[in-house]
Formats: sequence, C-alpha cells, structure tokens
Amino acid sequence: METKEYWEVKREVLEFYGGVKCSCVGCNREPGIEFLTVNDGVHFKKPTKKSEETLYAKLKKGGFPIGYQVNCFNCHMASRENKGTCPHAAAL
Repeated sequence: METKEYWEVKREVLEFYGGVKCSCVGCNREPGIEFLTVNDGVHFKKPTKKSEETLYAKLKKGGFPIGYQVNCFNCHMASRENKGTCPHAAAL
C-alpha cells in the first residue's frame, strides 16, 4: 500500500514532467493520478517491492533528469508495443 508521501512525490514528479495528464497528443482523457506513469517513452520502469525507492523518488532525488514523459498506462503500453509511438499519435 502506498503512503501519503508516495502520492505527494508522484504528483510532484508528474507535475515536473508535464502535468497530471497524458502527454499523448491523441489521448483526450485525463485519467486520475493512479493511472499515470512516468517513462522514457519506450521502457516501463515499475518499482519492485524489493526496491527501497520508487521510480518517482529516484527521479526527484536525481534532479529530474531529462528524457521522461507522463503517459496514462494505456498509451504507455501501446507505445511500447508500437516501437515508441502511441497509435493515437500515429493516427493523427
């Protein structure tokens, strides 16, 4: 179960990388924070139970490195399967 601190850090990281919305130009939904991910556009880096820090904490601690974006989980998985381009964006 995620703590209050987890959600605060996640929101801060999402805000830094583009806000609490999916960055896919073809996605017209604004899912809740629990359905958003931060990724590098291709790889999904999900924290494991064994890791002491979540991806969000690592990004914040690392000074918000460049190359990450906010996507809803659906757009992220679709782009992962489509060589880095979400089918929403490819259709535009």
